[in-house]
Amino acid sequence: MTRNIGLPVIEPKEKPVKNENNNPFNGSLTIRGKLFEGIVINAKAKGTAV
Repeated sequence: MTRNIGLPVIEPKEKPVKNENNNPFNGSLTIRGKLFEGIVINAKAKGTAV
């Protein structure tokens, strides 16, 4: 059984590894922020894109 992570993503088909904490669908990893879709024109500085 998987949980709803709050984002429109397709959950993986393969079986999860047992006791995997770094899995947002079955473990305790939380997802924060928003998803953006677009075209990156320039990405020079770390963590930024135009």
